[in-house]
Amino acid sequence: MDIHTTPFETQMLRDATLFVGRWGELQLVMQAIDKRRPVLVVAPPQSGKSSLLFHAVAAGGILLDHDDLPAFYLDMAEFPDIEAVETTIAEAFAPAGTPWLQAILRPDTAPLLAFDNIDAPQFAPHRDAWMAQVAGESAAGRLRVIAAASLLDAVPSPWEQIHLGPVGQSFLREYLDVCIPDGPHPDRADQTYMVAHARGHVGTLIVILTLWYRAQRHADLDWRALTAALTPPQAGHAMSASHTQADASPLSTAEHTGGELPVPAHSAPPSTKPMADGITVGNLGWFLLVSVLIGVFIWIFGGR
Repeated sequence: MDIHTTPFETQMLRDATLFVGRWGELQLVMQAIDKRRPVLVVAPPQSGKSSLLFHAVAAGGILLDHDDLPAFYLDMAEFPDIEAVETTIAEAFAPAGTPWLQAILRPDTAPLLAFDNIDAPQFAPHRDAWMAQVAGESAAGRLRVIAAASLLDAVPSPWEQIHLGPVGQSFLREYLDVCIPDGPHPDRADQTYMVAHARGHVGTLIVILTLWYRAQRHADLDWRALTAALTPPQAGHAMSASHTQADASPLSTAEHTGGELPVPAHSAPPSTKPMADGITVGNLGWFLLVSVLIGVFIWIFGGR
């Protein structure tokens, strides 16, 4: 077996079964969005912000009870300027040349847009004004908005800030059960060591798990020595959190029911990958997962 192959995902967690430990934060995000509040998720790099935004989009129709909710994820770091972002949004909903604020009115319900890396440096000169405009569209009920950032000095009102809390033993156990259900798992001492050195940072914890897993297949690899050299990223400008949850546990569709907008789309139209009954490739896993949880809830409490 290739020692470089592991069951752990160190990039964005697109698989719904791997999205563990962030149910509390996702619930806070959806509650705010449902009240017409724009949400900003704040956390150091590789803390799970992108995964949270991706699954908010993938499961948005289910969690907000809108079967045909138009929902898209955009990585702002891949766009050269605000104009490119607005053009791409407009082209997802309306013919070319339509102003984006008019284009978002085309769907029957306000679309959900997730703006990742909104702190990308190329947007700095116009970011505050644009975020204020987006917040106004959200307050008016014309747009549902969630954004993510690692570094921002200040955020225009009325954005609601949600910090991603640290992960710990509960996240580690759940993640291991999903990734390697049949084992082997690190013993209790190794798990304690991993959590202590990750300092609550999910990206670092997964990297440590990867080192441990490779060491099981390569005796010369000292995973603890490599772990000791790791330094979890730190946010440069921490903002006061409205909510904190400690240790809680490019695709587009023709129907615009969830996916990623192309980056940027000036020449070719977005590719389409629809599925039946308004369920897209992105949110099928979430649909099954939520359905199972609802069934368990009814089974437990229905008999009382």
